[in-house]
Amino acid sequence: MSESLPAETIAKPITPQEVGSAKRQYTPAAVFDAFNAEISLRYVDGRAKVLQEQIMARLQEAGHKRTEVFANGWLNVEAAYESAGWKVTYDKPGYNESGAAYFTFEAASK
Repeated sequence: MSESLPAETIAKPITPQEVGSAKRQYTPAAVFDAFNAEISLRYVDGRAKVLQEQIMARLQEAGHKRTEVFANGWLNVEAAYESAGWKVTYDKPGYNESGAAYFTFEAASK
């Protein structure tokens, strides 16, 4: 006869509502430190525009390699910040466009 495991030890699929907190758990603190610093520095009139390269520069200063950042998806922070009350949009130039990739952070409407 097999014993059943306690409910808290049985794995279950993550819900969309849990993704933000899970992302925070599996992302190095340096990533959120970089975003938080840039948001704080650039926050004006209810929004902050943060260039992706500004985040990359901070992460490289903290000892992380570009390949490591992209391979682990550490710039995909939208769900984590949205669960913290932000509306986050990411924009990057299209195929035949020039310009820098950036995130926009705005306080989410209630």
